[in-house]
Amino acid sequence: MVLLGTPEELESAEKALPPTLISACFKRPFDIKSLVDEMDALVQVNEENAHRKNILLVDDDSTFLKTIKGWLSTKYRVTIVTSGAQAMMYIADNKPDLILLDYEMPVISGPQVLEMIRSETQTDSIPVIFLTGKGDRESVLKVLELKPDGYFLKSTEKAALLKSLEEFFEKRKYAQLHEAKK
Repeated sequence: MVLLGTPEELESAEKALPPTLISACFKRPFDIKSLVDEMDALVQVNEENAHRKNILLVDDDSTFLKTIKGWLSTKYRVTIVTSGAQAMMYIADNKPDLILLDYEMPVISGPQVLEMIRSETQTDSIPVIFLTGKGDRESVLKVLELKPDGYFLKSTEKAALLKSLEEFFEKRKYAQLHEAKK
């Protein structure tokens, strides 16, 4: 939201509105050139954000969530949830471009979340990659039977994770273009 007004009007509006909703404020009288320049910059930022891939990050470890969100936020729009139930509620109303899912979570485990996602026609096409600390053979084989789109260990370094995600989205884009030509 962009606010235009006298200093008193702006102060009143800023008190009534949450700060996260206000993108810019312009006091009257204003310089039309600087107003247009700043509005252009805001539109450009908004367009760039709209074209970013949206990743849903699901993990019960809030410290890990903040770290990974920090890594990914420079290139992707990242939404974080702390449980499988929250993930299911989120995807009921939103369709992320990718879900990065932890294996071990209380109440609903990562494999259970993946099974629920794959069982619904509205969500079965959402790609899911496990991002977990579970690297033992039995856990990996159990998850691979559910056919996730990938499996990364939490110990993966930032650069490797970012590169892997970029490659994932490139391959997916190529596959979608190939399908569209058929």
